[in-house]
Amino acid sequence: MIYDNLGGVDYFRNHLFPDSSVQVEFSNGFGHVWKHSMGQVFDPADDNWAIGGIVPIDITDPYTVDSIRIWYRYFRHQSQNPDTIRVQVFTEPNMSLYEDPWANGQSYATTSYDYTTHLGPNATQVLTILIDDDDTSTVSQSTLDIAINQSVNPDEVIGVVVDYFPGNPYNFADTIDQYLSPPPANQLNAFIMYNFRDNNDQFYTGFYNHGWLIPSSIRYNENVQNWNGSYYPGIAYFNYLDHTDIDFHVVGTVGLNENERPLFTVYPNPANDVIHINADFAISPQDIKIKDIRGRDIETMINFMNNSISIARLSNGTYFIHLDNGEIRATEKFVIAR
Repeated sequence: MIYDNLGGVDYFRNHLFPDSSVQVEFSNGFGHVWKHSMGQVFDPADDNWAIGGIVPIDITDPYTVDSIRIWYRYFRHQSQNPDTIRVQVFTEPNMSLYEDPWANGQSYATTSYDYTTHLGPNATQVLTILIDDDDTSTVSQSTLDIAINQSVNPDEVIGVVVDYFPGNPYNFADTIDQYLSPPPANQLNAFIMYNFRDNNDQFYTGFYNHGWLIPSSIRYNENVQNWNGSYYPGIAYFNYLDHTDIDFHVVGTVGLNENERPLFTVYPNPANDVIHINADFAISPQDIKIKDIRGRDIETMINFMNNSISIARLSNGTYFIHLDNGEIRATEKFVIAR
């Protein structure tokens, strides 16, 4: 959506933290962290996200977001425990869309937020990712690729929200800003996300691609602008088009074999030590891959003939199983919970 706006943009970094007890440096001095989660809405009906004028999918067709990519930096000074990233996925039936409520061309989407649980109570998916030394990125930005495999109905939007939770101790008024010189004496882990701001203020009625966030006032149920209980659209706060730097990998449905045949199912789900495959098509020699939610191959089985797979060696968490027998390609999600 930035490419075709043809205007200047500013790019901002944001330290995320689950509460406001730690400090970072702002342009006017030190202050407590105020962004507790950030998200982005993707709207296939708006051609601003097209690159080179080409819109990859027809809005009259359903589509699938098979993964998202989060741009981040991660400073890791405390290595005792992993930290946690939580991703919530929201499809349009669980959102509220407001078309041009201020009669200035701005439209926005939002969804519910529960300050007691720090969650959207109607999320379609909630995914948890542990990050550790291997995810450290301090010199330049890096990416977290997270598989969500979310089907979306024609002409509907989808939103995702990201939260960060430290797994190591911290104290009130600790400074987590890593860009100070000299750096803070008490070095804490810090997770940073980014957002674009379109300086041309181009608003379009029905344009729902915009950033979401939870500022301190909503996190603590103290918002005086009546946004308590919802994820706050960036345009409502800044009067700008703000876009969190999150990529959506979108797959159309036309011509894909897996959408012309019933998908298989995996049971039990959640699973313990064994999963079984139940399919309307005949099980024949096929390649099977099990991937984690970051898209990494965990297990690969070539010319597999069975309909039961041992998962006793895998840890608790969310996984995806991919089947490919040359004619049918399909993917399903399962959870291991012992």
